[in-house]
Amino acid sequence: MQDLDPTILLLLIGVGLIFHVAIAAMARTVNPVATLGAAFMLLAAFSVADEIPGFQMLKFARIYVTVLIVVVGFMFYRAYSFGPASLILLGFIGFYVGAAAWGPSPVRGIIIKGLTFQTVLAGVTLALVIRTTSELQNSMRMLALATATFAFLGITELARNPGAITAIGRYGPWGMNPNRFGQTAASMVVLCTFVVFNDTAKFWRLIALGSVSTLAFLTLLAGARGAIGMAAIGGFAVAFPLLKRPWVVAFFGGAGAGVMAIFMKLVQGATPTRLNEASLDTREEPWSDAIGHFRDSPLLGKGWVASESVREGGSTVNFHSIYMQMLAETGMVGIVVIAVAMLALAFLGLRLWKQQLAVGGMTLRATYLAGALIAAVFAHGAVESASLAGSTVAAMLMGIGAGLIDRLPKLVDDLPDRHAKRARSEWSEHEYDEHGYEGGHDDQAWDGHDEDWHDEHRGDDPHPDREPV
Repeated sequence: MQDLDPTILLLLIGVGLIFHVAIAAMARTVNPVATLGAAFMLLAAFSVADEIPGFQMLKFARIYVTVLIVVVGFMFYRAYSFGPASLILLGFIGFYVGAAAWGPSPVRGIIIKGLTFQTVLAGVTLALVIRTTSELQNSMRMLALATATFAFLGITELARNPGAITAIGRYGPWGMNPNRFGQTAASMVVLCTFVVFNDTAKFWRLIALGSVSTLAFLTLLAGARGAIGMAAIGGFAVAFPLLKRPWVVAFFGGAGAGVMAIFMKLVQGATPTRLNEASLDTREEPWSDAIGHFRDSPLLGKGWVASESVREGGSTVNFHSIYMQMLAETGMVGIVVIAVAMLALAFLGLRLWKQQLAVGGMTLRATYLAGALIAAVFAHGAVESASLAGSTVAAMLMGIGAGLIDRLPKLVDDLPDRHAKRARSEWSEHEYDEHGYEGGHDDQAWDGHDEDWHDEHRGDDPHPDREPV
């Protein structure tokens, strides 16, 4: 690690102390675990931005926050009752981490890969501490606030330093790798899309919409094709219930297509070239290397494939696909593990969806969110392996998705569904009366029924022991 300016160190310590005090002060109104989750999102983004002074310390702050999430969740919310989805995901990640035991450097490998387990566990904990749909909404607002902060800083950095894109033809602010920036932005877009369509307050919907629009534009600017696909898959899954209102989907889809068309016309450099290409030429070399490692040890893989090109002592080699990563480091056994985990999560998600169809409301919409988080990460994993790194927002998304699958059946729905207003406005169209009877009722007939009932029971005293007045 490079020498850190004492002023920067004192500033970081001061911000940390203020943050702890703020969490304690807001604990009664805002879930502290959600606040910590929002802090992790920003720390995960900026801890790999090597042009930010003191970014090395942000790595330790990021790890500390994931530990704090788990500690607070376990001690104050008893969020350790893991359901099948959480156990399956943690089992898969645990196997990936444990594989380092048969690698060249078992202790260091387990420490480095273990950060992924810690981040996924923090995501699971964040979901399991939620008790009601109002808490779910407030938690999503905190994550949306972190997204809005990241979007604002990203667009202002572009305005301040246009050279961030002209240097290599792709947008990589603060020294971030464009693909890493795109993945971070796409992860936040999926979370914020839920707020756009489901929050009960217009203010938060507008904040989320502005954040999604800004980050979608910046992701295009980064030329991160995998991240664009991740945002599209996750966003579509979250918005799937709105297909009953095709004009909403058509509006946002048309707006997105229009932005992309304008972007492709105006922007020069490597970005539009990459977006026009469907080739995976840039993946051929790392994928070939992964297959080479697999051939050396086809059953269990190499355990941990490391390189000292980035960090002294070694860091995980990026094979640009979680499936290639598993193939090289865990062999055929690992491929079976990840396949079983994906199928099991899909089964549990579909079972939850069928259950929630009968319930409706916010819990049903949150079911789509849970599926979107998991599907988006595994889809993006086809061309990037960063989701298996503990420093990414995507790793936490997997945990949140699995945790929600376990938590939603027990969630108390205390939040009025804003979409119910539309349903209530359609009573007259379907001729339902105020009691919910289809076809309405005849007032005179209803009154007559009441009179008949009273005639039949006239003289009956429901309180025979009561003294006459």
